[in-house]
Amino acid sequence: KAVRFIGNLQKYDHSMPLFREYKILTVEQIMTLKISINIFNKIRQNQPLFFNTYPKNPGNYSLRCSHFVKSKARTNYGFQQLSYIIPDTLNTHPTIAQMVQNNGSFQTFKDNLVTYILSLS
Repeated sequence: KAVRFIGNLQKYDHSMPLFREYKILTVEQIMTLKISINIFNKIRQNQPLFFNTYPKNPGNYSLRCSHFVKSKARTNYGFQQLSYIIPDTLNTHPTIAQMVQNNGSFQTFKDNLVTYILSLS
């Protein structure tokens, strides 16, 4: 409702163009941002431990990419755990892991991440 008020839209007009115009993150994008910041902090604290905790899936044959192994989840509680969410986010957005390793400071990473997330919509 706030975005519609800012953009002076009617009640049933679509608000997604205003999110893009004013560079406002949606709830899903905010969740991706928060999870990515968590990934950044975990990798900066102890990189070998992070990649041992969240290993990549070795394939039967050589591919250009390999996915992180997600834990088995059968309930909503399982889908909400970080052991499921972090590999799922890294599989959906593989550039996040590259951004963590390429960016030196937290602020640079966060700025690049927001730009990346906004470019997806």
